[in-house]
Amino acid sequence: MNGRRRAPETRVALSLGSNQGAREETVLAAAERLSAVPGLVLERMSSLYETSPVGVATNTPFINAACVARSELSPRELLDVCLRVEAEFGRRRGGGPRGARAPAGPAADGEEGRSRA
Repeated sequence: MNGRRRAPETRVALSLGSNQGAREETVLAAAERLSAVPGLVLERMSSLYETSPVGVATNTPFINAACVARSELSPRELLDVCLRVEAEFGRRRGGGPRGARAPAGPAADGEEGRSRA
């Protein structure tokens, strides 16, 4: 143990997507990469969906998927992991084509005013 306190385990929703190269393989590889992160357990992943680009300067359709995971990471740690995975897959922020993206957010647990990541 490294002496650092872990965040309580929470449930998070992650959206994955790519509109460059082998889009399906990129999304699946990003999910695999995330599943290897200590303290992050991917529980479920949706089917892959092709969607039209919105708000970006490209005509290339996206392949998207959603994942539900359990996380012991703090919100900042989870964001840092997602940004690192995006960068590993070639994502450059700024509205152009996207290699892989992995935005994260809390998944509602049904209790008013409370969410689990």
